[in-house]
This record gives sequence, structure tokens and C-alpha cells, in this order.
Amino acid sequence: MTNRQVKTLKGTGTRQKISLGDGLVLRVSPDAASKVFVWSFRRNGRTSKQESITLGAFPALTLDAARAKAQAARQTLREGGEPGAVEKTAEREAADGPTFGELVDYFLRKKVAPALRPDRDLDADDKLLAVNTAKAHQGRARKYLGPLRDIAATALRFRDIGDLCDPIAIANGPQAANQVHLLISNIFKTAIKNDRGVEMNPCAGRELPAPLSGESDRKLSNKEIKTLHRIFTTAEQIYLNHIKHNLNRLGGGKVQGRHAQNYRDMADLIWLELLLGNRGGELQSMRWSDLEDTDAGVVFVIPKYRNKSRKRGHRIPLSRQAVAILEARGLSHPARRWHDTYVFPNPTGTGPLVKPAKTQATLFESAGLTGDTKATRHALRHTFATRMGQLDVDEVLIGRMLNHAPSESAKTTRRYNHHQYDAQKRAALQQWADHLYGEILQIGPRRLRVA
Repeated sequence: MTNRQVKTLKGTGTRQKISLGDGLVLRVSPDAASKVFVWSFRRNGRTSKQESITLGAFPALTLDAARAKAQAARQTLREGGEPGAVEKTAEREAADGPTFGELVDYFLRKKVAPALRPDRDLDADDKLLAVNTAKAHQGRARKYLGPLRDIAATALRFRDIGDLCDPIAIANGPQAANQVHLLISNIFKTAIKNDRGVEMNPCAGRELPAPLSGESDRKLSNKEIKTLHRIFTTAEQIYLNHIKHNLNRLGGGKVQGRHAQNYRDMADLIWLELLLGNRGGELQSMRWSDLEDTDAGVVFVIPKYRNKSRKRGHRIPLSRQAVAILEARGLSHPARRWHDTYVFPNPTGTGPLVKPAKTQATLFESAGLTGDTKATRHALRHTFATRMGQLDVDEVLIGRMLNHAPSESAKTTRRYNHHQYDAQKRAALQQWADHLYGEILQIGPRRLRVA
């Protein structure tokens, strides 16, 4: 392949990975607007996990320059070094104190490892990181921070972090780059707080490296909500059509019944997100024991150790329509209500629904919510909040239902005001559910049927 061929590559509507030999890969976005060179390698032959480093984006990095960088990284790996490591300057050679890699290892020991202890007391350890956050930090540190590890922490500059994050934004999206930036900042904050030989955070006072595209502000129109409802009522058939197409393309195979169940589960999950305004992870990790019966109705109680803020629990009174969805999943079954099992389990029942993003993407694609009008699951929360505002629900109450962290002034008030606002939340959620089914969908308040 030549530079001219790389330049004239057209988008195919899907992400392309073009092998250029010796581990060098060209990643092309669906619309061909982004073309990034990546080098893939294994540290100990075929028995080790495949890793990759981002070399740069075309045309700023030409094909010949990418081959040269891949060759240099390969040589560094042979000599026992870290591929893609930032070049050491005289200033960095003269710098003393711990390396950035030592700060990373300290952060993983101090903040991440305790959160992943099997014997952690979930109710008592409210100062620990959430398990999912700890796992995300661990994964990002291993995947992205290698090139900076050998640099003295005191010699690390913000431009070095930008040089690391810019290719990540191109290859993996702006959110991934911003998360790496925030992780590096947290590593320095932890080191400074615990007197680990550094006094300055190079990320302090700096803007995030990659501005978000604005997709997070996406909300659904009445027409799109109707389309989603129609798609989700036939979720199982969508799975069958999708998988049969792939099996025919691959020359045959077997349709898995459990995978069809995943589509039914995801349909219920997404509809509950639209009804209740919850984050997807909060509903995904719902257990039967989290559902509390009260005189006014059923309340979904999120314990503080599973709450994003980690400061308090969160209560969501369920509308009749939300209860109907859970009733169809076994809400009234007495054996389930007293067990700590998942409402949306994985195939073994030991964890929440597996790979929900892929299932959701297929369903959203079937609803026409991809391409230029792409919507994510977070668009459901934007839709929920916007429609609540249109129904004249108080903005403070909307924030409470969305489980947003309060402002500084509101934090002080909450220290004194322990009222949970269950009645107000229930009235607002029921008002929205009735409006959704009656005014938008123009159907009776029945559960979403997907079978």
C-alpha cells in the first residue's frame, strides 16, 4: 500500500482494520474521516496477550514514517524496553525522584487493589472506589500509560500527556482520551496527598484534551420513541434476523436461545431506562433484593456502595408501567424476592447481563438511531429529563430522580434534610409513564412485550 492509496481509501459504513504487515495496522473509521496507524505485538510469543500502541494519524504521520516507528518499537521490545515510550531528553535524564510508572503502581496498590478485594465490606467501605471504577482504572493504566512509565514524574509535562491522549482520541474517541487524562490527574493527586516525591500535578488547571462531539445532548423525538417501542416489542425476532444473516454469511451454525434471551432482557432494560431515567449500569446491576415493598408501591433501592456518588443510597419509586415489566420477569415470585440474584442475569446467573452494548447497538441500529443521527443509551436520560421539564416537574426533583450529585449549597442542605421525596418522585414518574403510554404511544398502560 502507498500513501496515495491510504489517502483515497473510502468509508464502508463500518470500522476497517487493514493489515500492513509485521503487526502494523491501519484503522479506518466508518466514514474514512479518521485513519490511524497502530502497531500490534505480543511480549512473549503467541502465548501472551496481544497488545497495541497508537503510532499516529494519517496524513500527519505518513505510511513510511509509520513503518519506521513500528520498526523502532519492535527493536525496543526486543531489547526489553517499553514500545512507544516517550523519548528521554537531557532534562529528563537529570530529573530525580520517582518515575511516573512508580506513581502508577502506587496508585494501583493504594486505590485500586483495596476496591477489588474479594472480602471487602461493601456497606462499610464507602470511601473505596466502586468496583467498576477500579476495574476501569486498572485496564486504562495497563493499556495506555506504558509510554510514560520510565519518565521521572517531576519531568512529566502537560504536552507529554497531550501527545499520549491525542492519538487515543482519534483511535478510541474523545471520551477515552478524557478518561486517560483524568486517570493521570488522579494518580498525581494521590501521590501528592501521600507525599510520594512529587509536588505538582501537570494536569491541574488544564482543560480536557478532547472536546466531546455533542452526541451526549441527544434526545429522542416522539417518532423515535414510537419506533423504539415497535422495535423492542419484536426484539427476539431482530436477534433471529441478525444472527441468521451472520450464520449464512459464515456458512452455517447454530442459533443460541440464550442470546435471544439477551435481546429480550435488553429491551426491558432500555424501556425501564426511559421510564425511570436511571443510568444503564444502575438497572443492569439490579437485584431482586433491591426491590422494597411499601404501602405506596414498589421502590427500587440502590445501596450506596453501588451508587455513583458513593456517598448515599438512592431510592426510585416505580410507576405502574415499570412494575408491570418487572412482574413479567418474576417480581411476585416469593423465592426470588428474598435472594440477592440479578433481575437481568448473565447465562450463569453469577453476574449482570453480558455485553449489553453490542445488543443495544443492534437494537438501536434496527430503530434507525445510528449514522448521522446516532443515539446512545445516555440519550434516554436526556429524553427523560427533557420530557419531565416539559411536564412542569420541578428541576430540583428531576435532579434527584436522575441521582445527580448536589451543588455545594444543596450539599449543606442535604446534611440537614433527610427526607427522601418518595411521594413526589412517584407522582412525577407516574405522570411521565402515563404521558409516554397515553399521549406518545397512544396505548394502554401495559408492559412492553418482546416475546
